[in-house]
This record gives sequence, C-alpha cells and structure tokens, in this order.
Amino acid sequence: MLFFGKKAIVWIKEGSLSVFLLAKKPTTTSFNLKIDSDKKPEDLKSLSVFFRENKVKKVSILISEPLSGQQSFVYDAPAEKISKKEVIDIAKNSFSFDIDNPYFQYDFHKKADKTVIRVTAINQTKLDNIQKNLQKLDVKTLGFDLISSSLV
Repeated sequence: MLFFGKKAIVWIKEGSLSVFLLAKKPTTTSFNLKIDSDKKPEDLKSLSVFFRENKVKKVSILISEPLSGQQSFVYDAPAEKISKKEVIDIAKNSFSFDIDNPYFQYDFHKKADKTVIRVTAINQTKLDNIQKNLQKLDVKTLGFDLISSSLV
C-alpha cells in the first residue's frame, strides 16, 4: 500500500514535481522544478521552504516516465532460463537511458509456444540526482515506487 504510514510522497514528473502531504487534510502542491538534475541549494529554495514549513523530514518517491519504464518482449519459443545480459541486449534500445544498473529488473513467463519477458528499468543517474537534491534539503528518502506499478 503506497500511502500507508508515510508523511509525504514526492511525485517526480518531467520538469516538475508534486508533493502529496498526508495529514488530517491531505494536500497537493506542485513545483516547476527539474529535481532529477544536480541543483544548487538556492535552486531548491522554494521546495526547502515548503518542506520546512510542513515539517517534512522523510518522503517516498513516486517515479513516472521518462525516469523509468516498463517494456514487454516475446520470444517465439518457450525458454527455461534467460540471462540478465540477454535481456539487457534485447531491451536496451527500448529505453532512452542505460538500463544496466541496480534498478533493472525482469521476469519471464513461459507459455507452451512462447516466452513473455517483462522489463522494468529506472534511470539511475536521474534517481541519484533526486536523492542528492533531497539530501541537500535534509530530507530522507524512504523508498521509491514506479507510478505504473503503484496504480495496478
């Protein structure tokens, strides 16, 4: 459950972010801030003031495309095993970022006549920048979820 026990959720979008404050009266505030690139503290001032005024010290991150992505691929034959390297070779051209990182995941489902491979990847460089920028604000990241996974 995405919202259980969390004070704030930061939804990272392309070129902006929204903060959902979970309180007696939940609120949402948006910022035109590209937090997925390295920022100077003065560039983060409006977000810093917001977090300080609302006593936000911990957040969960909700990530949407193009910072992350999911793709499915079909092998025309059943497969017992598929290596990570093989999946990366198949999937790498479907993403606009390097997918060979710790946030790369895949699973596959063998059918009688084919194998379906599902790949989930997160842009590590952008996620690292988000976390560094939040650290500059003395805000701890509790974890992250993909918007596509959270809505299922």
